[in-house]
Amino acid sequence: NFLFVARLGLGVAWMRAVFAVPAHALFGATMGYYAGRAKFDRGGKLWRDRALCLAAPTVFHGCYDYFLHRGMGAHVWLAISLLSVGLWTFVLRRVHRAQRASPFRPGPEA
Repeated sequence: NFLFVARLGLGVAWMRAVFAVPAHALFGATMGYYAGRAKFDRGGKLWRDRALCLAAPTVFHGCYDYFLHRGMGAHVWLAISLLSVGLWTFVLRRVHRAQRASPFRPGPEA
């Protein structure tokens, strides 16, 4: 990251801080969701969850990289912003789904 910012300037550092750091956290959350399903779900979809554990974050990261490599214009940042909002929605829905399905969820008396 240091060499990347040294080559392209501090303006890129702010964009990377705003977009890259949360994006990589979301890529990891996507992987973690499907890894958790593969580990704890005994519903016979193990192969699908294992595949999605690798495929989903790879596809999301590939889309992110594709837009970044297209150039640094305003339309690229708009596309990355929309991808980020979509990824937040994707991850948060899965987190809520996992919380609802958890056997460790507090009961109504809590």
